[in-house]
Amino acid sequence: MKLFASDFDGTIRHYDRKVPYILEEDKKAIEAFRNNGNLFGMCSGRAFDSILKEAHEMPYVDFYIVSTGAVIGRVNKGRMELSYEQCVSREYARDLYERFGKDQKVFYVHLDGYLYRIGRSEGGETAQNFIASFDQLPFGHIQGVSIGTDSNDTAFRITNAINQLYPDVSAFQNNDYLDTVKRGCSKGGGIIRLRGMYEADLIGGIGDSFNDIPLLDEADVSFTFDFSDERVKAHADYIVKSVAQALDIFTKL
Repeated sequence: MKLFASDFDGTIRHYDRKVPYILEEDKKAIEAFRNNGNLFGMCSGRAFDSILKEAHEMPYVDFYIVSTGAVIGRVNKGRMELSYEQCVSREYARDLYERFGKDQKVFYVHLDGYLYRIGRSEGGETAQNFIASFDQLPFGHIQGVSIGTDSNDTAFRITNAINQLYPDVSAFQNNDYLDTVKRGCSKGGGIIRLRGMYEADLIGGIGDSFNDIPLLDEADVSFTFDFSDERVKAHADYIVKSVAQALDIFTKL
């Protein structure tokens, strides 16, 4: 039995058209991979509810590594059962907002699997909950915090600053965004925990950005894309054009 973990944004879901989409060839390849007795799942920086709402076009998956490895769950009869969770404090989230978030374009809090965006609301958006201020954030388990910035350089600077300022937290850049979670969590850490959950003979992973590097490093066989940054490509065993192509190679190994 083989197990394959895939990033979502930029990997499964594409944004080079007016309406985001998932390739039909990828959907068919995922379905065939699972029908052959293998396991396929998501490995994303998104909160669980957010990815679930945006992944409705996809075939069913078997597991989720979400909030950059802070949350891991198995899928049982169409529902996710929580297997692992790590949280950051509300004090940390508030401090991060005051130091860095309120001056950036987007500030997200991952809370109990839901994504809360502090600031202006956007009509028709269903994958996130909008609140006007940090004080309106409900109480619960904060599984991570994400910040959208104005550029890759800004995200790089804030990522480094967070990693220096907060010893109990790890920050990972994802192009002009960055995700922060409890130290010890990462997409690669999620793969390590999957090894204890499933008896897979081979684990594959695919991603397109910097925050996927821990995933690529931990997978037995790793894939990225021809459009990925060269620093990401350096961590991949194969360079591909689609998830379908990666699954075809992986299935034959």
